[in-house]
Amino acid sequence: SLIAGGFADAWSALFPHRPGLTWGHDAYLADPSVGFQWRIDLVLFTRHAFIPKGMETVDNGLRSLAPPFWPSDHAGVSASFELR
Repeated sequence: SLIAGGFADAWSALFPHRPGLTWGHDAYLADPSVGFQWRIDLVLFTRHAFIPKGMETVDNGLRSLAPPFWPSDHAGVSASFELR
């Protein structure tokens, strides 16, 4: 795996006790009661070269009255780093 190869997950490094869910809306993006259930979208980095400074997940809706209510079944992820 990439983790075994020396990469680290930015979310886990910054927020070790928060789940950071990024996936799990229903398959048709049609049920607003179904939220994210898993974190499968990662931002990986090498600890010897980078220091994670911030990360967020974004789940923007489409402002729609009919399905689909989201553009994707994944959240967007964004991370910032400082060079060592």
